[in-house]
Amino acid sequence: MRGRRPDVLTIRSPDISELERIAHSDTLPWFRVRRARLDLGIAAGRRREMLASQLDCDESTIWRACQRYQRLGLVGLLADQRQGHSGRDLQITPVQRAQIVELACLEPVAKGLHITHWSSGDLARQAMADGIVADISPRTVRRILHDVDLQPHRTRYWKTARLDARFKERAEQVLWCYGNASRLAQQGVWVVCIDEVPTFQVLERDPMRRAIPGSIE
Repeated sequence: MRGRRPDVLTIRSPDISELERIAHSDTLPWFRVRRARLDLGIAAGRRREMLASQLDCDESTIWRACQRYQRLGLVGLLADQRQGHSGRDLQITPVQRAQIVELACLEPVAKGLHITHWSSGDLARQAMADGIVADISPRTVRRILHDVDLQPHRTRYWKTARLDARFKERAEQVLWCYGNASRLAQQGVWVVCIDEVPTFQVLERDPMRRAIPGSIE
């Protein structure tokens, strides 16, 4: 069935609003969000190739999503066929992954916790408390952090960040400058970063004392 053209899909009127809600969710499992987006896209007449590219899947996945809705309805479309027999965790969206990594980069005290380092269990509980995900296991948290080579239990930060709306607004402005520095330079606008580092030590000397056996330069 790989690559087979899905039939013209008609979504029942009562299901449209629910599919649209799921398609725009940042907290539901990714497989449900993607199925909702696929079926809405096909029903709207969008090209399969474009949908497959945008949602990182192949055309057989699109065909199966359409067939699932036609045969089983909305409940069957959103059901997790792995649940109850595979034991695997539900998929986490890319946005949720980034939010969990961001959380792991904060010291626990920034969240009001009286612990010095994150454990995978602590991160899982905090991610659910913050509304990042509805449910997540410590094993899934460990896998996400492993993918980005992050070990919060072995990390100690010199400064504790405290996120708020004002911080996010200011950070976005600074990061925009960094991200567009090359383009701005072509227009004659220079991005200059000035950072005060009071503990910075100037180790160079003039004239330079070259290395000799038994010592460093």
